[in-house]
Amino acid sequence: MFKKIVGFGDSWMYGAELTDPNNFITEPHARGLCNFAYRERNCFLGQLGQYYNVPTENFGIMGGSLQSATWTFLYWLEHEPDPESCLVLHGITNSYRFSHYNPNHQVYLNDPPWNRFVHSTWPNSTFENLIKQQTVLTDSPELHRLRYQEATMLFDGISARRNIMTVQFNVFPEDHQLELPTLFDNVCLKSQITDTKSGGHPNETGHKKIAQHLINLIDPAIIVA
Repeated sequence: MFKKIVGFGDSWMYGAELTDPNNFITEPHARGLCNFAYRERNCFLGQLGQYYNVPTENFGIMGGSLQSATWTFLYWLEHEPDPESCLVLHGITNSYRFSHYNPNHQVYLNDPPWNRFVHSTWPNSTFENLIKQQTVLTDSPELHRLRYQEATMLFDGISARRNIMTVQFNVFPEDHQLELPTLFDNVCLKSQITDTKSGGHPNETGHKKIAQHLINLIDPAIIVA
């Protein structure tokens, strides 16, 4: 049995739009800090932690890409003293997204040291022109497939090499037809969850349903292990 659950992915993993109804702070950064405990508790990762009675670690990133998921996974591997005792969840985001690393990215005192990413989904970023040029010159179904393969096969391969229990699932519809032991591509959260907030992210009920979907995948794997 695992001792901790660690999640990687985008805003669905992060728990975007889960807002404490008693949080009346309007300044965005301060509001986010005060909302931290509520979001972590009510997102599907937090609910899984409560179900299995283990701590969780959330590496979900608003607007994140497959690249940022792999970069944070590699960071975690370098700093986690006992990765073999953890359950890793990879919520696979859209393969058209990509990220850049910005060593001068503006961060706050409480931000983690790995938070130096700029994502193609972010409007009006300092990398806006670069992102536009890269999209125009390189965007294609072939590149989307390569990104998907690179990320899912990295999670799968390292997990096999290190004996880390891992579950990968699609957040958005993808049709890349890969067969990997850790990949459950029959799960697509966006298609299965209709309980959403105004911005399209799952609400508290939606996160409960996602948690139950994942419990149905995780429990049989625990029995096999």
